[in-house]
Amino acid sequence: MTNDEMTPRLSGLTKGLIIGTIAGAAMGLLYAPRSGAEMRKDVRKQMMILRLNANRYSRIARKKANSLMKKVPSLTGG
Repeated sequence: MTNDEMTPRLSGLTKGLIIGTIAGAAMGLLYAPRSGAEMRKDVRKQMMILRLNANRYSRIARKKANSLMKKVPSLTGG
């Protein structure tokens, strides 16, 4: 698999993780009765956590993709 073929898969994985995190955070916030100020504080906190997790998973995915790309020639006999 070329790097171009791996990119959409990794991109899809990252998008899925981000969307799932947002959906989970939104559901938790919507069903927990809180004041507006508390809600905004929680939303900011969850967005910060989401951003950190997205960056972390993106780095992990890139490292794994690079590792696989290095292994491909030896696996294909090339």
